[in-house]
Amino acid sequence: MDAFLNKYKKYDLNFISCPKWKFDFVCQSISSEQIRSLIISDDTPRQIHLFFNLFYIRQFVNLESLTLIEITEQDSNKLLPKLSHLSNLSYLSIQSRDRTIIPSIQSPLVKLAHHLISKISQLSLKHLSIGICSMSQLQELLSYTSTLISLDVQLYADTIAVSSNFLSTTVKTEIRQLKIKLIEKSNITFYDIEQLFICMPKLKTFTFIAVKGFRFIHGDQWEQLIRTYLPELKKFHFKIHPNLENINVKHVLATFQTPFWLKENQWIIHCDHFILPNSAHRRVHNVHLYTLPYSDQQFHLCSSTQTETKVSKIDYYTIKNLYFSINSAYSSNFAKYYYFSNLDSLTIRNLHKLIPFDNFINLSQIKHLTIEPHNTILAEEFFSYILEHSTQLQSLELSWQILADITKNFTHQQ
Repeated sequence: MDAFLNKYKKYDLNFISCPKWKFDFVCQSISSEQIRSLIISDDTPRQIHLFFNLFYIRQFVNLESLTLIEITEQDSNKLLPKLSHLSNLSYLSIQSRDRTIIPSIQSPLVKLAHHLISKISQLSLKHLSIGICSMSQLQELLSYTSTLISLDVQLYADTIAVSSNFLSTTVKTEIRQLKIKLIEKSNITFYDIEQLFICMPKLKTFTFIAVKGFRFIHGDQWEQLIRTYLPELKKFHFKIHPNLENINVKHVLATFQTPFWLKENQWIIHCDHFILPNSAHRRVHNVHLYTLPYSDQQFHLCSSTQTETKVSKIDYYTIKNLYFSINSAYSSNFAKYYYFSNLDSLTIRNLHKLIPFDNFINLSQIKHLTIEPHNTILAEEFFSYILEHSTQLQSLELSWQILADITKNFTHQQ
């Protein structure tokens, strides 16, 4: 057995639901230097404690990925501060149903992040993509990465105020391409974006994607920032999707239709919108402002959507995932403005009537179809239509009730 194991320089271990006898056997048979990936879980009581009592953390010299599931506060206090010794660690996941553990892991994780950032300074990085990063972490990161040319970051604001001079007085980067994504509840502001622009005077391509982004609906503010700080910007990709109450959508769009946008740069901002159901008395508009070709793979659409700009239907070819909601308003004019030729997945909400999906969707490309619950359509009719057109369909997600409606007339011969 030893000879067999020694033939493999690196291997992955997953101890989830692992019996004690097997856990003991593996731990006695392996060398810590050979472990590349480790998943370990206290769903089996005390497994994490037992494992790291058997091995010295510094010996995991080739460990790249570590997942800790249901770790106790006591074990996290012992283990997390030592992770900075793992020179090859690039992925860390801590999964717990116990929210009380969060305060105990925050401090060691912040220290680990600072350690990893300082290590980056030893590399001549040119391209960097970061899953989630605060403004202060980005400040520190950019001070270490003078060779960086492109940056892709999901950004959030700090809970405490960042220094007012942030980056402007200390850092001027070489970054040419910047992509910023904001999650739904992000509290990033125009001021934060300004601080980034100040340190990126060579920026040529900028992509901005916000799940909501109600703070960023003012084209005049974008114009001022770009004129002031980004003299070399050539490409501007943009997508925001806020809900706005009692607002004139055309007035919002007009701020993106000045000579700066339309003539100087030829950046066309498109606008779709519809009134949210059950909000007629408040007139809450779901507003979608975006450039084409579309800068994201996900697109949300309602059958009552109105468009304020003329669009070539072929410009939606980049979209892979469509979320489509059906309400009482639908007309054949809808297909004049939209055509999704390259979808991988389609999610349909409020399916209460059959509409000609193939007029605006290339159904033959769809691999994954989701029908959300609480739909009133005749299921057999709909799925007969879908299966006829969706020749590449690989997966289907639907409620038990819809499945029962579809199959109620099946026989053993069908």
